[in-house]
Amino acid sequence: MQQVKKIVIVASGSEEGAVDMAVEEAMRRIEAGNLSGGDRNESGAFYFDVTENVSTAEMPAGADEGGEESSEVVEADAPQSFEQIVEKAQQAFWQAIAESYPTITSGDLWPDASHAFDEHCKAAARFWVEGNLPAGSIVRTEDGYRLTRTEEGDYTDGDLTYGSLKEMEVDFYVLGQS
Repeated sequence: MQQVKKIVIVASGSEEGAVDMAVEEAMRRIEAGNLSGGDRNESGAFYFDVTENVSTAEMPAGADEGGEESSEVVEADAPQSFEQIVEKAQQAFWQAIAESYPTITSGDLWPDASHAFDEHCKAAARFWVEGNLPAGSIVRTEDGYRLTRTEEGDYTDGDLTYGSLKEMEVDFYVLGQS
């Protein structure tokens, strides 16, 4: 019987070649038998998920003909991290403020006030996500853990359990429902 796996790798990089190196590392871990994981450093980051025993109906048209190996590269928007979403919301906030005060031409904010604003925005957004994320939602942490939200409101991968998103103290992505 033909074995079909679905492999999703999301990689980013700030230097030339960083994305390729991240994909190579993800593939090395997949070949070693890992079904999910991730990592990051100063030049790039990645995470991956492998779904085994996928239906052939999920394969690209013609991929199962002729018994040859095939792959399809799908260009898709990677899910945004919590930090990216908060940054986007802050930009929209400041744009609304600037549009409301057209005679003000400077955008300066004291460093202490800017830091406090950032921290309060993150805290408010985490509380909102925490209060509204349904059970069964899958959360991927920046360091590669794949956690599922339980009916009780915890986040678990079966071994580790966190009581809240704040307790994790890392950036995260909401990937969807289990």
